[in-house]
Amino acid sequence: MTTTPPPSSSTPPPAGARGAPPPADGPLSASRRVTLPTGRLLAAAVVPCVVVALAWMGIAALLGWPRPRVVAGPAGAGWVALVGVAGVLALTPWNPRSLGTWPLVWTAAGFVRLLAALGGGLLLYSRPPFGGAFVFAPVTVAYLAVMAVETREYARAMGRLQATDAGPDPADDDRVKTHSSE
Repeated sequence: MTTTPPPSSSTPPPAGARGAPPPADGPLSASRRVTLPTGRLLAAAVVPCVVVALAWMGIAALLGWPRPRVVAGPAGAGWVALVGVAGVLALTPWNPRSLGTWPLVWTAAGFVRLLAALGGGLLLYSRPPFGGAFVFAPVTVAYLAVMAVETREYARAMGRLQATDAGPDPADDDRVKTHSSE
């Protein structure tokens, strides 16, 4: 039985070998500059809030709630939508950033939106006609729905980048765009 000596620690495994790092200029390189789908992220910030507001008004109509409680749901969901849109616009997903930067920027933006949604919810809570749970319930549900939908869109965008070695399909040009570092 013959054995081969272990590879020297000074020589990296050949490209494509198991355990070899991806090439520095490959499709998954941290320095690769990409944009995110702005329209889809904006829709992810608004559509769940509209659904929560409509559901709240439907439940309020079925239960015969007084007007201040009915208005609290759309007010809370509207605040979350406003914070979500402002967060996406502040994120500037149309500006190309390196692939390694997007997760950090997206996480930081999500944290700022959480604080803004909570702060706005507290302001609405202190408004006399609304009342506690009748503001925090729609704010909480709308925020969680926005985060779930937005996370799905972000994951889809990143998944498209990993789908092929050549990057995103040119047919999906409106969803995820890659940019050279020129």
